[in-house]
Order: sequence, then structure tokens, then C-alpha cells
Amino acid sequence: MIRNLILAVLALALLPASGISQTREASLRWQFPVGRKLEIEMTQRMKNTQNLAGREMGTDMTTTSFMTWEVASVDDRSGVATIESEIDRMTMKMKAPQGDFEIDSDSDQELEGMAKVVGENLIAMVGKPFGQTMDARGQVLTVDFPEEFQKAAMVMGKEAMEKLIKNASPMFPQNPVSVGQSWDQESTTPMPGGLGAMNLVSTYTYKGPEMIEGRELEVIDIGMTMTFQTSETSKATIEVTDQNTKGKMYFDSANGHTSMMNVNQAMTMEIKFGGQKINQTIENTTEGKFQLAK
Repeated sequence: MIRNLILAVLALALLPASGISQTREASLRWQFPVGRKLEIEMTQRMKNTQNLAGREMGTDMTTTSFMTWEVASVDDRSGVATIESEIDRMTMKMKAPQGDFEIDSDSDQELEGMAKVVGENLIAMVGKPFGQTMDARGQVLTVDFPEEFQKAAMVMGKEAMEKLIKNASPMFPQNPVSVGQSWDQESTTPMPGGLGAMNLVSTYTYKGPEMIEGRELEVIDIGMTMTFQTSETSKATIEVTDQNTKGKMYFDSANGHTSMMNVNQAMTMEIKFGGQKINQTIENTTEGKFQLAK
């Protein structure tokens, strides 16, 4: 669950522009004035359906995180920024065979059963600052988690969490991009339990500018292909039999930050373990809003 949340924060995509010249080039760069704060709201809905020996079961989970990023310092020579991040609030709604529940880190509600286990992990991540360094092209170079944060997300491991955050933002090309130009970004993230690794190839395509609520934003299309490479010692195999990803990301070049994103991903997998075969379908929708703090 935590992995999917971060992943969330992490998968970006985008669509065509209209009403503005489509022939210009754009230099896509983040801006890091010291003291700048970004308020980020990320909502992810994941519907997971499994079929085992003709029996179908699944979960439907919606998680929303409210975060703040603040530029703490910038290296004069490299331009690399040190960003202090913090999750201010998290909410979750879950429908599962074990029962339905809702969690809000701002609430004083008494949690029981599965809600208590999940809720304690989520709430432990709230209010725990962590740092990261990032360059103007959007590449996350390092991630520094506090001990409490690592414990809360121990289900996936420190290395996997760092990889997910580093891969959350697309790295823009070195040179200005023209309308229709594409570039690839490939990443590998270890899976928990020594299962192997998840390989992700994202293809970004610059679609040009678009006027949104009086602001000119750059639109980037994305394509995504995911595969799983199980380790030699793993007793399970995972094969992606069908997948489709559509979405868009709007980048505010004038202010140098992502403005909005919406990603829809559908994937069907075949998992074999201990002589059993599980067919699993995942539908994942992620929406993000980024705005400068007032």
C-alpha cells in the first residue's frame, strides 16, 4: 500500500495543447528560489482484483496525501537544490474482504483490527520531515528518510522507497524540446521479500503549451511499460499479460514546477506460486495538484 502511494507520487503524464502555436521549443526546468514552498495534494485510487481457482476477491483503496516541499538551499555551482519534505495529512478509504474502513490522520478516532495496523503505518509517516536533493532537470539525486519514516514503510524496504521517490519525477532533456519530441526514462525498483525487480520504461512526449485558467502550461504525454524480473531464488513468477497507461502532466515553465497531473493505469498479471496460478488485475488512477504556498 505504501509503495503504491509513493509510486503515486511518483508516475507523471500528459496531453495535447490547443490555441497556442505548436512550433516553438520549450526549455523544461525546475526553479528553486530558497524558501519557496509547494503544497501538494495527491489522490490515488487502486482497485485490485484477484482470481484464484475460480474464486474472485479484491480491494478498492483511495488514499490522499497532503504534502509540503520547501527549498532549503541551492548549491551555487551545480544548481542542485536541497528540499525539505513533509507529509502534513493522510486519508484512506478501503473496501476489502476483511471489512471496510476509513482513516484520517487528523482524526482522533479509535482504530481496530486491520484499520489499526494500516492506520498506524500511515499516521507514523505524518509530520516526519525528510530531505531530498534535486536538480533543475527534475532528477532526484538523493533521499534522506528519518528512522521513524523508514519503520513505517518497512514493508517495502529503504532501498525500494528511495528508488520510487527518485523515479517519481521525469528527468527533462538537456536541450530545449520541440513539439512532438519524445524521450525515454528507464528505472529498476527492487521488490520486497527478495522477489526480484520491477522494471519501468516511461516515454515522455512534449505536446506544446495550453492555456489553463489563464496560465500557459506545458503539456507532456506519457507512455509506460512495466515488466517484472523475478530472482533465481524466488518461488514465484510474475508475467504482465496486458497493460495500458494514459495520462498527462502540466508543467508551469514560468514558475518552474509541475502544476497538475492525471494518470490512469490498467494492468493484468499472471502470478504463479507453489503450483497455483493467480490472475490479478490492477486499475490505478492518480491525480495531483501542485501550487505555490501563499
